[in-house]
Amino acid sequence: MESTKEAHSYFTPVDFLFALMAALLALIYWISHIASRSKGENSGNSTLKCYRDGAFFDLMLQHRIHVAIFYGSQTGTAETYALNLNKFLSNQSIRCLAFNISSCDMTTFSRFAHIPYSVAVFLLATFGDGEPTDSARAFVDWLQRTPDRFEGVNYAIFGFGNSSYPNFNTCAKSVDRMLRRHGASRFHPTQLGDELNSLEADFLDWQSSLLVSLQEYLHLDPNADRCIQSQSIYKLRLLDQRGIKSSTLFTGEPSVLGSYRNQVAPFNSENPFMARILVNRELDMSGKRSCRHIELDITGSHFRFQPGDYVAVLPSNPDDLVERLGSLLALDLDQPITLEAVDPLTPRRHPFPCPCTYRTAFTHYLSITGPPRMNLFSKASLYATDKLEAEQLRLLGSNTSEGKLYYKQYVLDEYRNIVDILGEFRSLRLPNELLLQSLDRLKPRFYSISSSLLAHPNRIHITARLVEHLTKSGRNFTGLTTNWLNSRDPLVASHALVPVYVQPSCFHLPRSPKIPVIMIGAGTGLAPFRAFIQQRWAQLKDKGAISLFSLTVCSPPLHRVEISGNKQSLMWLFFGCRRRLEDYLYADELEMARNLGAVNLFVAFSRESNQKVYVQDLMREVSSDICALLENMHAHVYVCGSARTIGKAVHKCLVEIIAYRYKISTADAEKHLNSLRLAGRYHTDVWN
Repeated sequence: MESTKEAHSYFTPVDFLFALMAALLALIYWISHIASRSKGENSGNSTLKCYRDGAFFDLMLQHRIHVAIFYGSQTGTAETYALNLNKFLSNQSIRCLAFNISSCDMTTFSRFAHIPYSVAVFLLATFGDGEPTDSARAFVDWLQRTPDRFEGVNYAIFGFGNSSYPNFNTCAKSVDRMLRRHGASRFHPTQLGDELNSLEADFLDWQSSLLVSLQEYLHLDPNADRCIQSQSIYKLRLLDQRGIKSSTLFTGEPSVLGSYRNQVAPFNSENPFMARILVNRELDMSGKRSCRHIELDITGSHFRFQPGDYVAVLPSNPDDLVERLGSLLALDLDQPITLEAVDPLTPRRHPFPCPCTYRTAFTHYLSITGPPRMNLFSKASLYATDKLEAEQLRLLGSNTSEGKLYYKQYVLDEYRNIVDILGEFRSLRLPNELLLQSLDRLKPRFYSISSSLLAHPNRIHITARLVEHLTKSGRNFTGLTTNWLNSRDPLVASHALVPVYVQPSCFHLPRSPKIPVIMIGAGTGLAPFRAFIQQRWAQLKDKGAISLFSLTVCSPPLHRVEISGNKQSLMWLFFGCRRRLEDYLYADELEMARNLGAVNLFVAFSRESNQKVYVQDLMREVSSDICALLENMHAHVYVCGSARTIGKAVHKCLVEIIAYRYKISTADAEKHLNSLRLAGRYHTDVWN
């Protein structure tokens, strides 16, 4: 009977097992599909359209695109300009499309030669000490090693840089050089924009001349009537407050909805870690200025970084400024909104994570403390009912010499922001849709990490000065991020958490601790050197060479002495400050390090006597030792601090020291110093 039952059964045990496995696989697929769809729905604006295997060329051919605008952006500046350039050229009947360079398979770049009347336009920012941005790095690396030829490919480049850095606009210059080396043709002169000197005005000039070149190339009549499209790249839509759940609204997250509430590694610029402020204390004893020592708890972040890397802090705009802006615009700040791209080919569906409220947009996503761009003023002039105000706005947005000067004096020199502008131009009724997509994105602030992961495994230290000063007209200007950090109360749960991520740099110690380092800095430029010293000291302790009771900042002694059989490497620190009892940062730590022979310390106090003393003066006193370290021991040189106070002055001093030591000309000494840079032995991290 049992055998008869088995013979007539529809499912054997094996059949049942296979059916169960199939059901499980179907369930897994369904769950993963739902999760994937949910992730796509919950991503704000950061999910870029990706074009693999040369798909963007197919897109160009399909839509008869002549101009591809590739942007490499770290904090959003190049992206903003790329989208505006795309809109500008489109309004002139030039078919174009903007791409984030990281979203395209650029290994097929040579195919540009097969697209009739095509031009590749690159808008490239330089990050740190001459590095390409994260989004452009893969393309730059590929260009350096590819054997491909680009004959028949036309290109144009605009670079975004800061002339306070020695490697000014290196990314744009490198790409320009490599494209020409591979046979591509420079369609339009390369322009190197400088954020310290009329960047936007230079871009507008370059944009206008590029238009002329394109019109000639494409045989377009510059005087023909144009069907001018809307000024808007994105369309604003108000959402029903009653029909939307608060859990579906972004509240400041850069990319993924709810990522601030539900923290899941890995943490990066798209998914910051919410670090807790543990310590916030004053370092400057002058009572006139403020410099903060801030410690962040990064337990659970799994961050891995080296001394010299940055911690990026995502700030928020002041609540009172947001309220004032809402009042000027007569907005309900808690109104849910979304902005969606008018053109489906726009690289991002939203300009910032949507949906969210006006309050979230103005608090977390848009810059309302920085100067509005000239481009915004030219648009705003159309919405002022008072003729005099309209003329003023038109002048502020014009690219004439008079307009540039007025913009510099009225906006840049006086640090006016959008709230100031709306408050002073009372007849201005700027559409919310236009304002939301015309303001810059709120950018992260990068701080040199002033601690070593080996010495402080679960903390990141920040050394930062509060920016506050009076303008020429007596207006009070206050910087954003450090003041925002300083306002966070570690005892208040909602204040204590700040979104951060780690940004790698090239400002690193030599791999071997036996190689000497010469560190030169002033003010908060001490931050990475404090981390350097901690790192080398911790490395020695790990080897069992030294046991130290409570020293938090130290390094191997300067003198080559034996301690438990290990030879100590050399560390020289030249540090500049004003007065010993005021802004000698971490004085106790540095003096202890010197007393223990951990570092050869030279401190220049510029305001303690009638004769000002700077780090360059102390460097000249031991110039022969510096040259000996460079020549005989292959030392590395590091410079960190304000470009205005130390960057160029120290560079000039090093050139003078080398010229004197080797009895060579200044030009040859410059070449020698540049050879050290190319060899990876001369490092700079300076800022404006």
